[in-house]
Amino acid sequence: MTTKLADLYTSQIKLNEAEPLYRRAVTILEKFFGPKDGEVATALMKFSELQVLQSKFSEAERTLWRAVQIRQHVHGQDHEEVAECLEMLADVQQKQENSDQAERLYQSAISIREKVLGSNHPLTAATWGKLSKLYVIMEKYAEAEAIFLRLLSAKEKEEGTAKLDIAFLLEKLADLYIIQQDTAKAETQFELALEILHEQTDQSDKSADLMEKYSILLERAGRLEESRKMIERSRRTRT
Repeated sequence: MTTKLADLYTSQIKLNEAEPLYRRAVTILEKFFGPKDGEVATALMKFSELQVLQSKFSEAERTLWRAVQIRQHVHGQDHEEVAECLEMLADVQQKQENSDQAERLYQSAISIREKVLGSNHPLTAATWGKLSKLYVIMEKYAEAEAIFLRLLSAKEKEEGTAKLDIAFLLEKLADLYIIQQDTAKAETQFELALEILHEQTDQSDKSADLMEKYSILLERAGRLEESRKMIERSRRTRT
């Protein structure tokens, strides 16, 4: 009950009210189940989320490491719940701009998830996505590109709604090439993404947004007439 009330306060952004409730919940669970029980780890995870909202990143890091140790004790090293903790730790490290530590933690979470869930599981792919964003921040563009291509390869083997995911990844690849000032490669990704979106009758706004971004690329490349036509095409698509 204490944890649920703390969750409610957190959802209502009543952070000061939620903090003592999480502390009390952890204490009660430790007394009732023991300090190395999975329920304690779950409460610590929720408490860490509050600490992140409070920008208490060092405290959140300590809280999460306690949760990692408990979950490793309960489940062993290679378990999805351990990977979940490591991913959250990586998120906290990234917020503190500790990129090297975040990279290692994301890689550890991915390694576990690939063993337990498989390489193409949505949770594994999501962590790969976070690592790719980190690589862009770190200016490790080759590593980021490799991840995007890997995720694209996996999505291309799926069917149905995966097409929209492919379009999203192609756009991200285009963004990466724009950063590297590789206009030709960025243009190719935009064209491929638009081809997919044109097949989706409910994605006209997304297509129009992508065309606007494409027009900026063309303008920066000095291709003003093509840029103008792309803007006109965007307006027609949106209406």
